[in-house]
Amino acid sequence: MGGGVDDLLSNLAFNDGASDDVEIKLLYQKLLQGLNQNEQRLLNGLYIEGKTISQIANDLNVSRKTLYQWRLKLQQKIKPIWGNTSVR
Repeated sequence: MGGGVDDLLSNLAFNDGASDDVEIKLLYQKLLQGLNQNEQRLLNGLYIEGKTISQIANDLNVSRKTLYQWRLKLQQKIKPIWGNTSVR
């Protein structure tokens, strides 16, 4: 997957510089509200914890294929939310 939502979400990684950014924290909370538990786990694993799909699949005891399907649904849900924010 190249660009798009993945590039935008990579900005959510809470490192030293971003952890104090209130706008990013608010955006993240807004994103979580529209996601089911599995999508939240995937989002946290990929973009907050920096895990790979394989690591998350192992942690959640699901196939990588399942996680790729969850990620597609996640991206579809995030696009409208991300488009309505000023954080980019």
